[in-house]
Amino acid sequence: MSFSRYNRLLILPFLLIIGALTIFSLWLEPLSGDLTRMGGYSERNFGWNLSQHRFEKPLFRMLKDTEPFPENEYFDMVILGDSFSIHYPLSQTNEGTYWPNYLANMTGMKILAINTTIHSFEDVINSTLFQKNPPKFFLYETVERLALSRLIAQKKCAKKTTPYITRETNPIYLHTLGNQPIEYLRPRWNGVQLGSVWNYLKKSFLRQTIADKSDVVRLPLYNLNSKIFSNRHNQEILLLGPTMNQPISEEQLEAFHCGISMIQGDIEKNNHSRLLLMIAPDKQSVYSTHIQSLSSTHLESLLRVDHPSIISIFQPLLNSIKNGEVDLYLPNDTHWGHTGHEIAAQAVFDHMVKNNWIHVSRNHRVEQ
Repeated sequence: MSFSRYNRLLILPFLLIIGALTIFSLWLEPLSGDLTRMGGYSERNFGWNLSQHRFEKPLFRMLKDTEPFPENEYFDMVILGDSFSIHYPLSQTNEGTYWPNYLANMTGMKILAINTTIHSFEDVINSTLFQKNPPKFFLYETVERLALSRLIAQKKCAKKTTPYITRETNPIYLHTLGNQPIEYLRPRWNGVQLGSVWNYLKKSFLRQTIADKSDVVRLPLYNLNSKIFSNRHNQEILLLGPTMNQPISEEQLEAFHCGISMIQGDIEKNNHSRLLLMIAPDKQSVYSTHIQSLSSTHLESLLRVDHPSIISIFQPLLNSIKNGEVDLYLPNDTHWGHTGHEIAAQAVFDHMVKNNWIHVSRNHRVEQ
């Protein structure tokens, strides 16, 4: 056997392996969703196939994780939120899709968003940003599954409170920016992703053999009059394990209300800033009528808490699904598609208008 033929025989298996991995990686499609990543499912089956919308450039400022708080800059609204409000490194949501973009476009407000997993509530209110140039509005956003642990108070306080501010808040006058979102599609090829291939093969093997220790569950959908997701396997839903079935006690609800009131007192004691609270519903809460094995969730109990700072977005999200919205939550992810972000922005806007915090003339029409 000649030396050159020997080399060809030696190299051939490696070329075949590389070719097979390339074809398989192309079949799986680039990994993007958090549920497909954690659960080891393919984007081919669970990736969204309809277009999403984004603004070409973000219309609000997202504080980088290592960036200090701005000291000599004023913002109309400061948001302390999680991955529903600010871009995380592995998030597939485009920076131009987040709901503060839509709110800024509707109102012209200058908005700053801060990552709640990096900075605490105390960090923000004790910062020069808040002490020197307090915002007119402070919005705390949390995902439903973490709302209780993030906001529950460790000490008792009065269940019913009134806003700390005694004077009227001067309204913001609208000056809409007039930007139009553009459409974009999910990428179908991003090179050979060996890590994604290995993740898929490993977790698929565990599901079929020993035990799947993933937090992601795959469930069938029921009561479908039309499709609610645009992925190939749109008769199924991926969820972060439904651990929200535990009932919440009245004591916990009182402590939750107390926690909100304590934060409100700290925010509004400057007699300038207003507290707003948004709870981003878990995916299983919004789609619960289509999931046979799911009972009550945290949100059903939390919605019974009556507090003037809470902005309700749950019912508008439900209405959107009833009206036939597809990909309200992305099929491969725990987060909203662009319509969810638009609904959240509209809910914040409506809450502010209802409280006369935004001046809307009779002839003024706000368009997103």
